[in-house]
Amino acid sequence: MRIEICLSTFDAEWPDLLGAAARADDAGIGGLWLMDHLTGAVHGRRHVLECLACLGGIVPATRSCRLGTL
Repeated sequence: MRIEICLSTFDAEWPDLLGAAARADDAGIGGLWLMDHLTGAVHGRRHVLECLACLGGIVPATRSCRLGTL
């Protein structure tokens, strides 16, 4: 069974997101997904990290996870 997860970028800090991606990859998670919202207001949050920039930054921290946007 392939397990994939969505990492929340709402009110997230970059170091936490990068660390979560690396730990998920180390744990054998098959895919990491980020929401493609451009404002945190949609979920009542102060901010959201932009998904495509985050995915580009996550690439070096992963070896086998599939990456994508929701």
